[in-house]
Amino acid sequence: GRVYLENLLRNKLSTTKVEPKIATHVQIVKLEGYNFGWKSDKNRWYRLMSDDGQIQPIEEWTNESIKFKVPLYLSPGRKKIWIERPNDDPQRRKVLKSNSIQLDVISRFIIYPDINDSKFDRIIKRIKRIIFYKLGFFNEFIFTSYQ
Repeated sequence: GRVYLENLLRNKLSTTKVEPKIATHVQIVKLEGYNFGWKSDKNRWYRLMSDDGQIQPIEEWTNESIKFKVPLYLSPGRKKIWIERPNDDPQRRKVLKSNSIQLDVISRFIIYPDINDSKFDRIIKRIKRIIFYKLGFFNEFIFTSYQ
């Protein structure tokens, strides 16, 4: 049962976890899984993709994890993220695509003050920011709207 399924996952390109599950723009996110391949600066065929297109730049890419900053061009909302890379075909005619994993992108202005915010709004955002960064397990209950 479970061991067989884990072995199947380890033998193919697959994503298993994204941390944090809810992130703001420019926040570092770590994607974990199996068989991502070893990306180098010269190898443009290895790509991290989203509903809004390719995610760039990548901070770190290893065979089992990818670290990236959430780019500003990702619109707030629920995003699917996946990996595309060539298979072992030397002419790169076939591309392997991983399963997709979900990442919720929220606007920074939900937790950081805007110039027009009242003092009360600034206090509320400060409390949200503390909860977001220090008590991440509450995020799914607090951050439900995408602004």
